[in-house]
Amino acid sequence: MPPKVRFTKEDVIKAAFSIVEENGFNGMSTQKVADRLNSSVQPLYSQFENIDALKRVVAVRTQAIFRSFVLADYSERKYLNPWIGEILFAKKYSKLYFALFVERNDHEDLFLDVNRETFNIMCDTLEFKGLDINITHAFYRHMQVYLYGLAIMVCNKYWLDDSEEGLIRVVTEQGEIMLKATLDGLLLDRSKWPNAARRK
Repeated sequence: MPPKVRFTKEDVIKAAFSIVEENGFNGMSTQKVADRLNSSVQPLYSQFENIDALKRVVAVRTQAIFRSFVLADYSERKYLNPWIGEILFAKKYSKLYFALFVERNDHEDLFLDVNRETFNIMCDTLEFKGLDINITHAFYRHMQVYLYGLAIMVCNKYWLDDSEEGLIRVVTEQGEIMLKATLDGLLLDRSKWPNAARRK
C-alpha cells in the first residue's frame, strides 16, 4: 500500500509562492520550501521533477495575477489601464515586482506575452486606433520607462503618496502628458526636444 501523501501539489505551490513573494525567485530553494511546509524535501520531489519546474509553476501563477491587474478597468481612458494596473501590482506585490522585473530570472517570456497583449489592446483604444504603429510604439516605450522608475520607487517606499487614488492620479497625469507629447511628435523627432542642439 503506497504511503499517504501528506502534502498536495497545491500545498507545495502555495508554500513556494509565499517564499517568492517574500524573497524573490533567487530566494527560493527546495530546503526553504520544505521548511515552509515543516517537512522534508520529499513532498516537493513527489510532485515536481526539480526546483526549476516548481519555479516555473509559480511564475505562471504570478503571471496570471499580474495579467489580472493590467487587464482590469480603472479608467475611462482605456489606454491607461495597463499602466495603472502595473503600478497597483507593484504596490501590492512589491517583492514579486522586484523579483520579476529587476532580478534576472528565467521567466521573462511569460511577461513579454502580457506586454504584447496589452500593446495590442492599447492599439485598439480610441486614442491610438488608426495611428502609425511607430507613434504607438514611441508612447509605449516611454511609458514603460516612466512606469518602471515609478514602480521601483513604490516598491522601495520612496514614493510618498502611494495610496491607490494617488497612484492612479499620477499615472493618469503622466499618461496624458506622454500622449500629448507623442501626438505632437516630440517623442519621435529629437530635434523638437528642449536643448536638442547640445545633445548632438
